[in-house]
Amino acid sequence: MLLEPGHRSPLYRSSHLAARFALGLATGQEWSHFYYLSGGSEIARIEVPDWLAQDPELLALSHAMLVKQCQLGLGYPVAISEAHEQAVITGHDREEFRRLTLMLLEQRGLPTPESAKAFSKRRPWV
Repeated sequence: MLLEPGHRSPLYRSSHLAARFALGLATGQEWSHFYYLSGGSEIARIEVPDWLAQDPELLALSHAMLVKQCQLGLGYPVAISEAHEQAVITGHDREEFRRLTLMLLEQRGLPTPESAKAFSKRRPWV
């Protein structure tokens, strides 16, 4: 089936629950429906929760919103582009994540990728 820009496929029910686990959702919060949307130059798989899939008006509204976002972003949703621009990991953030990871590894008695001396220099003594 070829989709024209802005059009979507029928709504499908996923045969597996991988989406739920990937999103870390609890049982009962199913994201087991999806459809394909043509943004113009690309086709996207859009995952939707059960409550949205069961409401034709909300499903149509969310579809229209995604189409508008793709139009504004010349084929790619503006909201996702903006979120990508805001999601900047600074050098400080990266070092803090590294420090916490090494500390957790050490607490569990697991090997760390650096020497004990190098780790002790990074570890707070308070």
